[in-house]
Amino acid sequence: MKLIIFITLFLLNFCQSALAAPGSWSPQFKEIRTIIIEEGTALILIEGGVHPDYIPEACNSPYNKADLSTEHSKALYSMALAAKLSGIKVKVALHCAGSRPRITHMQLQA
Repeated sequence: MKLIIFITLFLLNFCQSALAAPGSWSPQFKEIRTIIIEEGTALILIEGGVHPDYIPEACNSPYNKADLSTEHSKALYSMALAAKLSGIKVKVALHCAGSRPRITHMQLQA
């Protein structure tokens, strides 16, 4: 019985890791720790960071960016600011763009 439970838990963990990929939603909601504006870019740090399996390998940085020259990224920045001010946790999806991951999607915890 213990062996069956162990195998089931192992397979569930393995399947979750296999499904993890950059561009996918981060696995859990986390608080936004800091928002920095740097030369037209919002840098958004997530408390505890985003799990490494969900960050593109070529740009593994804790600073997740939103380029404020696009309407989409301005909306992401507004969501991040609202979440930070109200203490709501977020999930993000990232894409590699330069040396820092770019936030492509953000979800607020209900």
